[in-house]
Amino acid sequence: MQPRAGIFWSAGTTISGTVQRAASPTVGITDGANSYVSGFAVLDGQPSPGVCRRIAAALLTFDAPPGNPLAEANLAGWNSSTLTLSWSLNDGAARQIHYLLMGGSDLSAKALSFLTTTTLGSFPITGVGFRPDVIVSIYAAQANTGLPSYSSAAHPHLSVAAAGVEWTLGLNVQSMFSNRYLVPSALYITQTGAAQLDARLASLDSDGFTFNVVRSAAPARIMTLALAGPGLAAGLATTPPVGTQVTAGLLFSPQAVLLATTFAPSSTTPVTDARISIGAATSTTSAIMAMRDLSGVIPTSTTSLDGTGSLLTDPEATPPSTARLQMFSSDGFALEWTGSATAPISFGYLAIGVGDAGALDGGSPDAGAPDAGAGMHDGGEPSPSRQLHVGCGCTASPAELGLALISVLVARTRRRTAGSGLPASPGLTEPRHQR
Repeated sequence: MQPRAGIFWSAGTTISGTVQRAASPTVGITDGANSYVSGFAVLDGQPSPGVCRRIAAALLTFDAPPGNPLAEANLAGWNSSTLTLSWSLNDGAARQIHYLLMGGSDLSAKALSFLTTTTLGSFPITGVGFRPDVIVSIYAAQANTGLPSYSSAAHPHLSVAAAGVEWTLGLNVQSMFSNRYLVPSALYITQTGAAQLDARLASLDSDGFTFNVVRSAAPARIMTLALAGPGLAAGLATTPPVGTQVTAGLLFSPQAVLLATTFAPSSTTPVTDARISIGAATSTTSAIMAMRDLSGVIPTSTTSLDGTGSLLTDPEATPPSTARLQMFSSDGFALEWTGSATAPISFGYLAIGVGDAGALDGGSPDAGAPDAGAGMHDGGEPSPSRQLHVGCGCTASPAELGLALISVLVARTRRRTAGSGLPASPGLTEPRHQR
């Protein structure tokens, strides 16, 4: 598979599946040529909050207050067998990194950045080169306009928008409070009250997209990954906190899904405590990050988690509130929710599915590798597949860069002990149709 787009994320922890004190989450996007990242850091056990944030034209950044990047990487290149990162800074910590790679001859991708306007009304963005079906955006707050840019508070955002649906996940960790929000807007920034930025997707155009700016107190730097192709859908759903939740009506069979939640109902009113989770899954694997900061607590109380096996999790709840992928269907997906939560939970999603029929080459998976299609799709004939990979459990250090690459059909872990080239599993070069 030749990747055409990628989304990377991490809570910055060093041991998979283990809750750690403090947090240094990062989310990056790339089209192979251009990459952008939004990261932040929150210290734990401090007499006053130690926080910072950073945006940059890079793929990964791990920060530490008062705003010094500890490690930063860009995409040096990728092809059907290798993903290569170039580290401009690295402190040697073996942090967990997760990613979703997308390919296929029918997928178009463009990563770009722009400044929002303070003028209300129509705000077109051009230069994409095609009509997007979905746009994925990352950004901080209005104080961050340059690339790179630092500020002394944590205020990251992840937004997804498509025709008729849009959502933004955001959080604040400021001097003496923290909160989070999940809002039905294409772009949204707030602290405690009225929105500082509120923009809705007005249209998807032949060379880009247009926002309707409802409120804008100051310009903000937005970094966006525009995607076009069959089998792309976004949504915002609300589910009971326990039991099975079915999302249907996508008009295609998903092969991967990316989710984000605040573990609260969607609302423009921020909820106390910064508490989020982001994850992605195919039918064979999943990769998640989660973080929580308690508002107004001294000494500060911040935890984070990277792991596999579920799509969303709040590991600090007792028992943990967790969503796992139950199945993909012919037009959607089902999640199984467990845990101690009692109020409804909203989540935003990006579903990715069928690409061009016959786009995948034949081949044999590794011995013992799971068949991702088993029991997951209707019918007995091979279905067309978008070429997808979810990776998880990566480590990042100057001397060692290990990696678990999980394809739609083939799972294998390989490790390289020198350099920054990331060896790919045979699933990258020998994918097969799902059954």
